[in-house]
Amino acid sequence: EQEAKTKAEEEARLRAEQEAKEAKEEKEKLEAELKVFTEAKIKAEEEAQLRAEQKARDEEEARLRAEQEAKAKSEEEARLRAEQEAKAKAEEEARLRAEQEAKAKAEEETRLRVEQEAKVANEEKEKLEAELKVFAEAKAKAVEEMKAAKEEKETNASMPETKSIKTEEYAGSSIEDSENDVQSIDVNKESEAGIIKEVEIQIRKLIDEKRIIQTYQSVTAMFDDDTATKEIYKTGLSAMSESDELTKHLSDASTFSISLQQTINEWILRQVFLRITESGTEKCQHLFLISATESWFTDIALFQWLQKILSQTKKYNPGKSIILNVPIDIFLKHQKRAEPLINTLRKSHQFTIALSNIESNEDLLNYCSLTSASLLVVNIEQLKKLSQTLAPQIEQKTESIPADEDEEDDKQSMLQYLKSKKVRIITGGIEDSTLLMDAITAGTDYTLGNFVGEIQNNLADSSSVESFELT
Repeated sequence: EQEAKTKAEEEARLRAEQEAKEAKEEKEKLEAELKVFTEAKIKAEEEAQLRAEQKARDEEEARLRAEQEAKAKSEEEARLRAEQEAKAKAEEEARLRAEQEAKAKAEEETRLRVEQEAKVANEEKEKLEAELKVFAEAKAKAVEEMKAAKEEKETNASMPETKSIKTEEYAGSSIEDSENDVQSIDVNKESEAGIIKEVEIQIRKLIDEKRIIQTYQSVTAMFDDDTATKEIYKTGLSAMSESDELTKHLSDASTFSISLQQTINEWILRQVFLRITESGTEKCQHLFLISATESWFTDIALFQWLQKILSQTKKYNPGKSIILNVPIDIFLKHQKRAEPLINTLRKSHQFTIALSNIESNEDLLNYCSLTSASLLVVNIEQLKKLSQTLAPQIEQKTESIPADEDEEDDKQSMLQYLKSKKVRIITGGIEDSTLLMDAITAGTDYTLGNFVGEIQNNLADSSSVESFELT
């Protein structure tokens, strides 16, 4: 039993040792596996960290590369833009240089032409003076011969035969004198044309030297109207010269050549547009009465230039501040071109149309209708004629109008009829109080003349006209 017990204890001990050994081996195995796992985990984390760092480096490199590419692209675009701007600037400078050269060439050609015209005009003047001198001598001689013939006729009045002969001589002398008078008229016309040509040369010189001044003359309203807030000024030009003759010639540009008329019209329009735009707002407080000459309707160049200026100043709506005064005789002479041009200025640019040079009231209403004129510019005699002439019965009367009212309408004057159609009258030439009272009594709406408003070189509330450049 003791041996069995000892054996059992030995077996138990050995089994315990075996189990302990196995447990220890198991533990060592587990620890080895744990160590391998831990090392694998650490390695995986390190690899993950390395990958994350590599990814961050890759992203940073990509970002830097993108920035460099964007910067390079921007620099390339800037370089190309700079090259284009430099090219455009060079082209613009070349264009300006070409324009300046062309302008200088044109000015030189103009100067040479003006000198040539002046030379020709001087030669023509000398020729005319020589012809006039010859004519004056011939006329004086003819007058002396007539006087001698008349005296001889009176002396020999009692001798029938001699009387007949002397009468024939006198008649012949009278015919010769009549022919001389016709020649005198032709010479005077040639002399006047020569004077006008010489005046044109002087005016062109003043324009080139900028010695022409824009003038304004107030058109005074003879009525109170709260809605009529704008003052009307008639535009003109004055010459900065010792003689007043050039200014007198400038008062009627219609006597000049078409080319000079166009130059003067552009000068006046440019100054008016400067006045309209100088405030920097759309609310110009003035209306400018501008007279149209023949050049408005004979050469499209002036209208094209005007269209360009209207386009430049579109935001100011300048047409609302301009009254275009169209002489009826010029309108009729160029009606085919004048009618659509006037309608374009009125409808597209809000110009106001006035008519002047009214010789007859016969077709006046038709002219007002064709041009949609809302103003007539007349003198005191024309105003009186309008107030004394009965208006034609143009509109059909309806049956609802009583007979006595219809009869009263038939007695309406041309002036009353025009006013009923919203056409106002400007009476010019008011130089004294008598003419002013006559105009007011006859029923004018506005007056114009030195007595009611002298010509001035500037507007009282005007600032510098250099604020807007027109080309």
